[in-house]
Amino acid sequence: MTDITLISGTNRNLEVTLVDNQTVPEPIILTLCTSIVWEVFAIRGDTPLLKKNIDDGITITDDTNGEILIELLDVDTPPEPNGLGFTLGSTSLDMVYRHESRLTFADGTQEVPGSFRGKFTVEMTGTYGET
Repeated sequence: MTDITLISGTNRNLEVTLVDNQTVPEPIILTLCTSIVWEVFAIRGDTPLLKKNIDDGITITDDTNGEILIELLDVDTPPEPNGLGFTLGSTSLDMVYRHESRLTFADGTQEVPGSFRGKFTVEMTGTYGET
């Protein structure tokens, strides 16, 4: 599991190595991967509040070693109190969500790497547009 924390309204690149869910984790070979989707959800929600995929925020940087880059822009985490558009009903200014990635391969099989899922926290202390 990988937890991510960032400041609202900032740009951030996430360098990620996707590994399988085996006892001895190995990088997932992405050569035959046709789709990579990374999504952020409300803790108890099923509708993505933020979504990135290949050619729209995700770049495969090393297909044989399972390495990708996810580009988060300032507009992806706006500094409004609702954060990504979901009010948690908390008195905290930090908004906590969950994230996960999903891969689809040329043969139609899908995998959800356990290595890249977890909590996604947006701290509401940044200034919009800061990098």
